[in-house]
Amino acid sequence: MEDRNKIYIDIDVLFDTRYNTLSKIDKVDNESYLTRKSDNFKYIGLKQFLFLYKKRNRNVLLSSETTNIYGAIINSILRKKRDIVDKGISDDIKIDINHYPYLLNEDDKQGLLGYISSHFEGIEISFIYKKKDIWITNGYFDIFVYDGIDVLDMLTTKYEIYKNPLPNMTLSMPSIVQDESSVVDFDKLFLGMMDIYRMHIDLQFIDISNYCNIKIVEEYNNTI
Repeated sequence: MEDRNKIYIDIDVLFDTRYNTLSKIDKVDNESYLTRKSDNFKYIGLKQFLFLYKKRNRNVLLSSETTNIYGAIINSILRKKRDIVDKGISDDIKIDINHYPYLLNEDDKQGLLGYISSHFEGIEISFIYKKKDIWITNGYFDIFVYDGIDVLDMLTTKYEIYKNPLPNMTLSMPSIVQDESSVVDFDKLFLGMMDIYRMHIDLQFIDISNYCNIKIVEEYNNTI
């Protein structure tokens, strides 16, 4: 079985560029944002949101707040370290952060790296700039993305995961769907997805609040 020692992270997982995009249109309802089941926002709609989100740029990223995802990533690292100890191997864990589609200069990267690396002491972190494709199946034991449904579609149609299973790789994604319907049994949907894919890849569904702005989460928690 292929040995995998790297974590892949989309930079949009680490920074809440979605909230930043929405806030440029209108004031965001924090409670509904934190508890949403899809990006089909009432006051904008999924199609318009995706249209605007695809136009996001360096300024949107650099002015976005960080998210709460670090705990989930650290847990993934700890699980891998236990696995390394159990197997008696000496692989160093590494992290690749994909800053696609943002064109960042070296000063941008160093500024972001200073904050990000403070959460992952002793782990080598590299920036990459690539459009996601089947290359993400190579060398990664965990893949943290926001657009998990699209990644699953790519793995199914282009990589043919049913013929080439990835049982030693986890796809970590938010528990939301890109669906315009408001009548969806989300729990059954995600359980069904796990049942379909569990023989081919490990899926981890993470609560959407972990992909949100820390300040927003604190504000929401103080009201309940």
